[in-house]
Amino acid sequence: MKKITLAFILGTLSFLADATIRNVPSSYSTIQAALAACVAGDTVMVQPGTYNEHLVWPNTANIKLYAASDSSNTTINGTHSGTVITFNHPTIDTNTIVRGFRITDGFVSGSSANGGGIYISACSPKFVSDAITGNHIAAVNWGYGAGVYCNASSAIFYN
Repeated sequence: MKKITLAFILGTLSFLADATIRNVPSSYSTIQAALAACVAGDTVMVQPGTYNEHLVWPNTANIKLYAASDSSNTTINGTHSGTVITFNHPTIDTNTIVRGFRITDGFVSGSSANGGGIYISACSPKFVSDAITGNHIAAVNWGYGAGVYCNASSAIFYN
């Protein structure tokens, strides 16, 4: 029993030792570039500022996207031209975390329009202390979730 426990602990520590912290903007000029470089267990640490981006989450579970400050100082801005953050891979579960961002100015239009700020389909990321504000949809026929659209999801939102 002691050998099994020791093997489990060593295996867990080696997994954690392999995790990388990817810093934006010092090591990666964009959040998307840092996310694209991630493997399971990595953290993307974003310094205060405004980042004009449309993030498409990679098909990698257990990535942490953290603002080094808080949502009053770190903004992901969709520049009124699409969804700000898109999640659509079933491997993404509540071990995937987005924490401390202002997610704003997403805009989706068309005959059907969903998820101006955040679009989540068939996965379940976790959001902690994020401000999701100032996002819009303009649907001709139907649309859902100017701030957040969740389809077949068990996403979690705290604070």
